[in-house]
Amino acid sequence: MVTGNDGITVYSDTAGLYVRNIDHILSIGENSVEISTGGEHAWLRFVPRISGSYTLTSTVSADTKADLYDDNNNHLAEDDDSGNGNNFLITYDFTANSVYYFEVYFYNSTTTGTIPLLFSADFAPSVIQEPQNVITVTGETAAFSVSASGMGPLTYQWQEKSNGSSSWQNSAKNGNRTRTLSFETQTAQNMTKFRCIITDVNGFTVTSAEATLYVRTSSDPVYRALFIPEVNYEGNQARPGHRASVDILKKMLKSVTGPTGGQYTIYGGNYEYEDASPTEILSAISTAFGGAASNDVSLIYITAHGVDSVDGEQAGAIGTVHSSEGHMYTLPNNSYYEIPNKLFIDELAQALKAVNGKVIIWIDTCGSGAGIYASDISAGAGYEEDFDSDWFTSNVIQTFAAADEAMQEVSELTGELRVSNKFYVLTSAAHKETSWGYSSGTVFAKGVGAAIGTSGKMPADKNPQDGTVTLDELYSYVYNRGISEQNPQHVQVYPTNSTYQMFSR
Repeated sequence: MVTGNDGITVYSDTAGLYVRNIDHILSIGENSVEISTGGEHAWLRFVPRISGSYTLTSTVSADTKADLYDDNNNHLAEDDDSGNGNNFLITYDFTANSVYYFEVYFYNSTTTGTIPLLFSADFAPSVIQEPQNVITVTGETAAFSVSASGMGPLTYQWQEKSNGSSSWQNSAKNGNRTRTLSFETQTAQNMTKFRCIITDVNGFTVTSAEATLYVRTSSDPVYRALFIPEVNYEGNQARPGHRASVDILKKMLKSVTGPTGGQYTIYGGNYEYEDASPTEILSAISTAFGGAASNDVSLIYITAHGVDSVDGEQAGAIGTVHSSEGHMYTLPNNSYYEIPNKLFIDELAQALKAVNGKVIIWIDTCGSGAGIYASDISAGAGYEEDFDSDWFTSNVIQTFAAADEAMQEVSELTGELRVSNKFYVLTSAAHKETSWGYSSGTVFAKGVGAAIGTSGKMPADKNPQDGTVTLDELYSYVYNRGISEQNPQHVQVYPTNSTYQMFSR
């Protein structure tokens, strides 16, 4: 069965026989194919009203395939994945008013489920520059702009969707039919989303990405925190104290303010991001910190297992419980590997670099110090199908663990988390060092909790004792607790000797 975006149900042929009596025309835009029986082939009919190049592609993790025929059963094209992961992609120059048929199916004859499809006219308008999020203060002017190319003249229609609404409405604001929408902001417009529909002279349309308006009542900094605890692992190796660690830090944060007096808004305090996959972690960062302004402060805490190198020493990447299908780790030379259960430090760093304002980073994993003292990956190998595990271990994983035998210093290599005047980092352990946890919480989380407390004077506030804890004061307190443990661990910090003010009470 095939369902197009016009809602018409279409015949599908389990035997994969050629079918002519289909009255459905494949729609430009989003379509979907439902394969309910293993080996089933679905057919879609397309009659272009304008000659030109069109593209049909699938967007699903399972391997798919497609064939293209004309009305005389001549085979015109086929594709399995065309280098695009598991998805097929067929591009063809079609003749107006001729009849064509796409045959769509799973490559594996036992696979069933939905195959989402995207059908586009390659000569239709395309967005060159997407509208960007806007962060402003009540009463100021907000402006959303879009840039597009196509057969002109192009027309524009801005749409908006208020926070909590499920439907888009055409905007009536100034410039709603131009490339730039502008208006004076009001508090009630906070979290409203905007997008633009661009139409070319032939009636083909493209819809821009969504952009969000964040309206603040003042220019004071906003403080946000995100907690991500990874829990159960293969072999039932749980990360001890994952929830207890979140509870410790949540209680601590609720008892302090930022230096300007603002309270922290906490995301994930009720374990909402527990066992997040790599893709979900990156999405959580966008959700929690997407509205940050240049003077805001965002704090992220991740407790998880570190990634091991082949000899069992810790390498400093984050191990996740659930995988992200198609999660491709890209090397600087543009080669890549599919690594569904690992979030590397440089991936995390790239996501946090995109967050406006200051970012406080607490990584509570084995080998986490590699994020501060390690080299970036600078050499590459072949693509996924040429995967060489020995090469990967020596050139990727071990690069993140370039520590000397004392596990405390490295040669002149620096990790991705060293970003001046933006990142303020504590890691629970050194590069090739184990980070310990217990049912009552991790050593690191308990150290931070004890350093700040939940009321009264903050034990870490010592030099000078002024009601504010700096990064260096926090580091010194937590470091000394860590090395005094039965199983010592060396907390790492960036930048060193920092007087950056973190918490006040």
